[in-house]
Amino acid sequence: MAILATVGTVSFLGYRNKNRLKLTGDEISSMLRTVHDRAVSQEEGTSWGVKFVNDNNTNYYYVVFYGNGAPPSGITSTVKYLDGSLKFNLLATNSATTTIFSQLTGNTTSTAPMTVQVAMRSDTNTSTTISVYPNGRVEY
Repeated sequence: MAILATVGTVSFLGYRNKNRLKLTGDEISSMLRTVHDRAVSQEEGTSWGVKFVNDNNTNYYYVVFYGNGAPPSGITSTVKYLDGSLKFNLLATNSATTTIFSQLTGNTTSTAPMTVQVAMRSDTNTSTTISVYPNGRVEY
């Protein structure tokens, strides 16, 4: 009976972690599409962007902003921290990656796609990937 309970618990925890990862991928891709739409509609009369941050391998978060670039030069709209069991997999310690959507066109200011990979801290092979292309298309 104890073995069955242990297997059930491990199975449930694995399901919960994968579900948390999927929901975070859904949330980030939806947020990126919303930020793109804000730039196209010229909300606040300017471009919009997102900055993904790895703060010393402790805090992983993203900042939605508008204006003349990522904060401190731009204006912060939203800051969202990842769940403690997740991390941005492709960011080095104390680094960030930013995508900015141009107003009206929604194109990014980069000529190459930007990739955000969210992974489980306990198993970085369990991950999900969101890509943003120069034409503003978000793929998840």
